[in-house]
Amino acid sequence: MPRAIVNTIANFAGLIITIVAGLAFAISYFKILGPESYAFVGLAITLVQIGTYFADMGIGRVLVRELARSAHMPNSATRIRNTFLTLQFTHFSLACVAGLAIAISSHGLAAHWLQLGGFSIERASNTIAMMGLLAALQLPRAMAAEAMRGLQQQVLSNLLMSFFVLFRGGTTVLALQVSGTIEVYLKAQIAT
Repeated sequence: MPRAIVNTIANFAGLIITIVAGLAFAISYFKILGPESYAFVGLAITLVQIGTYFADMGIGRVLVRELARSAHMPNSATRIRNTFLTLQFTHFSLACVAGLAIAISSHGLAAHWLQLGGFSIERASNTIAMMGLLAALQLPRAMAAEAMRGLQQQVLSNLLMSFFVLFRGGTTVLALQVSGTIEVYLKAQIAT
């Protein structure tokens, strides 16, 4: 079967698994955490997404293009390694800045932007600061997926992505069974 068809099937399968797992885990998180704490899950997703836009700035697309081009050149291993490491360092640095910006702004967000209900400003601020750490650790993962796309490794990329989505969600649900707090949710997300 041609590589393009295999890659397309792998991309669709990976997307379907990710969407279905995401929906199932979101329902589980909501049932365990309740609406007030689950609102912080939505905030975490939003902040990580904003961090993704800031940290990526097209670096992922550049990596895909450069790796796809270099992969077909003779003796290109050094060029591929240097390109990947340079872009990975840049992306990781931007991810750290995004995470730090979230952590630094946590008190302002908690005190002035959110309706906290049963949460104290201090607890909400600490929770948002943990989201900054989550963003800084989560954002660089995208570079590995982009690198595999550039090297035409969609099957492996989607297998790994599906496994880690299921592992991360399952681990988080298990952790929430022990203690159903937003802090445990974030700690489980950070750990995996």
